[in-house]
Formats: sequence, structure tokens, C-alpha cells
Amino acid sequence: MRKFRLAQSILSLATTPDRADSTIGDFLEQSSTRGSLWFWSNVMRTVFSLCWSDFCSAPLRALGLALGGFASIVLLLEVIRRTVFWAYSQFHYSEHTASIPWTLTHTWLALVVSLLIGWAVARSSKRRELAAGFSVASLFTMLYVLVQVISAMHGLRLRLIGTPSNDADGLFTFCFIPAVCVIATAILFRSVHPPSSFRSAHSRK
Repeated sequence: MRKFRLAQSILSLATTPDRADSTIGDFLEQSSTRGSLWFWSNVMRTVFSLCWSDFCSAPLRALGLALGGFASIVLLLEVIRRTVFWAYSQFHYSEHTASIPWTLTHTWLALVVSLLIGWAVARSSKRRELAAGFSVASLFTMLYVLVQVISAMHGLRLRLIGTPSNDADGLFTFCFIPAVCVIATAILFRSVHPPSSFRSAHSRK
């Protein structure tokens, strides 16, 4: 039962609980002969398949949400970067002489901004929270890969807006935090605001 409930909770992030129940039930029947690895790989593959289906069912809206969330995080982080740098400069510090407080401040503010924007994206997704979260996260992943490829091709160390320093760690943090946060808030939003069928099922209990 624990295995069923965990799998059902994961699959419910991308579909209704009723559909998740029936799907997991079918997987459990077959897993007795195919094993746990087959079971969990099919659960995760189904989640990604449902997310892709949600994206394809309204691609323009999904792309608009992804671009809006991505642009909002990037622009807000740049505003924060400039504000924090100005504040430190008042005490005659620079990014380099105050690298530790600079990095900690920017990282925590990036975390807060990413969570807030991720929540807004999830709320606007119309029951496609996980698909919207993966869409925004994919844009940050592609941005990270693109900058790394360009840097490698031209032997450059490109500075990305919002990064606390012009090294690979700053770039990774800038892209990694929003990517994780938007997916986490999609899961949280889905848990706090489950589909109506989930509410009705629990009300009957």
C-alpha cells in the first residue's frame, strides 16, 4: 500500500487522482512479474508523458507562461543584483571584496524571487502546474547550456546577468535555483490546490 500511495501521489501531480489510481493499479499488476524497476520507470515515464501532453494541448499558453516566468525571474534578479551591489558600494565594498555576503544575499533573494514567480506561474497554468514548471526549468537549462557552449567555443567567461560572479559556479547557481524552485512550487501548488475530484473523493471519506 505504501508503494501504491507514493506512486499515486507522484502521478497525481500530472493527472486526476482517479486516473492515477487506475493507472498505478495496472502497473502494480504487471510489476509482480516485471519488477520494481519496471514499475517506477513507467510511473516516471507516464508523468513526463502527461506533462508533455499538457504542454501540447495548449502550446501557445504554455510557451507564454514559460517565457513570462523566465523573463520575470531574470529581470528581477538583475534588479536585485544592481540594488545589492549599490548597497555594498555605499560601504566601499565590491562584488569581489565582499564575495561571501554578496553570494549569500543574492542566493537567498534569488530563492525567494524564484519561489514567488513559480507560484504565480503555477496559479496561471489552469491545472497544468507541473508542465508549466518543467517549461520554465527547461528554459533555464537551455540558457545554461547555451552560455557554456558559447564560452567554450570562443574561450570566453561570459557574465550572465544576475550572477554574483563571472565564474561557472555563479552561472550554475543562477540557472539551478530557479529551475528547482519553479518545479517545487508547481508540486506545492498542486498539493495545496488539488483537483476537484481529489476534494470530492476525500469528502466522501
